[in-house]
Amino acid sequence: MCSSIAEKDKVTEAIKSGANNYVIKAFNADSLKIKVESLIDRDISFCPTLAAKLKKKGINSES
Repeated sequence: MCSSIAEKDKVTEAIKSGANNYVIKAFNADSLKIKVESLIDRDISFCPTLAAKLKKKGINSES
């Protein structure tokens, strides 16, 4: 979820409601990259085929 609302209660509510993660606008490329890499790392453990798909596309999931 991406939102301009940074209130702790709203972030907690979004996560409890099913959001994978919460990115507060305005964000920079580095912080977004870290969030995406974190999601990929987390999802690889739940989806064994994800690492193979990323590798096939030339994306190193372990960097």
